[in-house]
Amino acid sequence: MEKQDPSKKSDPSTWRTSDLYLCGFLKARGLNFIRIEHEPNGRRIFFIFENSPRLDELTRAFYNDESIGVLTYKGIIKNLKEIIYAESER
Repeated sequence: MEKQDPSKKSDPSTWRTSDLYLCGFLKARGLNFIRIEHEPNGRRIFFIFENSPRLDELTRAFYNDESIGVLTYKGIIKNLKEIIYAESER
């Protein structure tokens, strides 16, 4: 499971990852996506989710190659990329 960056104090009610494909999987499995955050240097983005008791289970499912609907996943990844590019144009 990808760990949160310990150098950044964060709200315990949220969880973040920089992995686009894990983010897409978690969204497809129903986790509540909140927002995108950028590192101060702008080189990395993080996807912020509402913390959930299901998070460990779903992250393991992702790394164990459990299946999800391909078209759903494709649509989510496309949407996330649109959000990233829209944010970068601000």
